[in-house]
Amino acid sequence: MRLILDRIGLNNENKRIATFECEDEYIDINEDNMPNGFIDKLFVNAIVEGEYTDGKLINPVILIEETEKKEAEMKKRLSSIFKKGKK
Repeated sequence: MRLILDRIGLNNENKRIATFECEDEYIDINEDNMPNGFIDKLFVNAIVEGEYTDGKLINPVILIEETEKKEAEMKKRLSSIFKKGKK
């Protein structure tokens, strides 16, 4: 399953919660429900591949190259939108 990190926030117990976009929905995963230290490696818009079962993220991998390509593509699109608006 592929997830895209939207944000990291805190719950009322001061535990970090990662909110991921998955297709047309959002999934919140508590830092206790992912491998130790994984939440520290995450960054906004990171594309993550792994299993999501019973509220837990199992064997996640951040797809660095794919994330960088997607960010470059989005910057290019945004830039072209602003260029069209200046004419």
